[in-house]
Amino acid sequence: MKNLYLILIPVFFSTLVFGQQAEEEIHAWKFRVEPYLWLPSLQGQIAVENTPIFDIREPTRALLGSFKGGGLLYLEAENQDWAITSDYLFVSLENGLEISHPYERGELRLDQTMWEVTGMRKLVPGLEAGIGARLMSLNSHIYLSGSLENARFGFVRETWLDPLIVVRSKGIFSENWRWNLRGDVGGFRLGSVLTWQFQADIGYRFSRLFDLSISYRYMDINYVDGVANERVKFDLSSSGPVLKAGFNFH
Repeated sequence: MKNLYLILIPVFFSTLVFGQQAEEEIHAWKFRVEPYLWLPSLQGQIAVENTPIFDIREPTRALLGSFKGGGLLYLEAENQDWAITSDYLFVSLENGLEISHPYERGELRLDQTMWEVTGMRKLVPGLEAGIGARLMSLNSHIYLSGSLENARFGFVRETWLDPLIVVRSKGIFSENWRWNLRGDVGGFRLGSVLTWQFQADIGYRFSRLFDLSISYRYMDINYVDGVANERVKFDLSSSGPVLKAGFNFH
C-alpha cells in the first residue's frame, strides 16, 4: 500500500500541473501584427465650402498614379473569449478633376486618416460580435481655375468619431489554410450619416510565426455637415484587393 501511495502521489501532482498549464494556454493571449497593402478604386461625391459637387470615379490604376504617401497597419490581441483589434490607415492623394465651363482646370488633394478600435466577444466557435469606434480625419483641398471671377478654392479639415457594430466569422480549411469574414456598420448620424464595411480573407500559414493572405475590402462613408458656403460632403466608397503579411506571437 505504501508503494502504491508513492506512485499515485507524483501522478496526482503531475496531473494538476499539466491541467493548470493547459488551462493557462487556453486563456493565454495571442498577438498579431499585420502590415497590409490595399489597392482600391474610389468613387462617390465630394464638395468643400463653395465648390460644386464633384463626382469621383477613380479606378485602381489611376488612384495609384495619384498616390503621394501612406501607411496601413492592423493589430490584434485575442484569447479564448475575447478579441481586441486596431486598424490604422493613412493615405494622401492628389489628382486632377473632370470639370466643365466656366472652369478650365481643377485639382483635388485629399489626406485621409482612419483609426479603428473594436472589442469582440466569441459567441460560438467561429463567430464573434462586438462594438467599436472608427475615428476619421479628412483634409481636402479643391482648386478650380478659370477666369478671375470664377476661380474657387475650398479647404476643409473634418474629424469625427463613428460608433460601430461588428460581426466576424473565421475558421480553417486545413492545417495551413484559413478564412475570415468581417463586417461592420456605424455612424448612425452621431458622426457620419452612415458608414459600413465588408472584408473577406483567405490566407496560408507558412509557420507558427508567419502567414500571407489576400482579401477583398469594401468601405463606404457618407458624411455631410454644414450648409451653403460652409457645407462639407464626403460620400465615398473604396473597394479592392488587399495583400496582408501576418506575424503571430504567442
